[in-house]
Amino acid sequence: MANKNSLQRITLASIIFMTVFILADYAGGKTFLKSGKIVERHFKPKKTYLKKQRKTDSQGHSYTKNVRKKRLESWHFIVKSENGGKIKIECEKEIYQNFQAGQNIEYAIKEGLFTGFIYREKITLVK
Repeated sequence: MANKNSLQRITLASIIFMTVFILADYAGGKTFLKSGKIVERHFKPKKTYLKKQRKTDSQGHSYTKNVRKKRLESWHFIVKSENGGKIKIECEKEIYQNFQAGQNIEYAIKEGLFTGFIYREKITLVK
């Protein structure tokens, strides 16, 4: 009984620690303004497809079931920054329709404080 209780406490403490770590990483992170040139534009249309999913019933028997999955529409640019690196920036439909490859844009990147993970990219200004 004591082992189960201590395992629950360790699990709860781990979850709380990871939550606080991620929140601190995001909140303490810095936002960088960068500029670059749109190299490519990509559009992925809405799609519905079947995917095989492996399931187990209550008696332990395993079976395969076809499941319908949906992918939403997405628009994004491939932007080449001034230092030569390329980054994929998702955008709204209106922004995608208004801008062509070869245009210069400014975008903001939010990086984590501890991990350096890029949490979001946002187009801020078009030159």
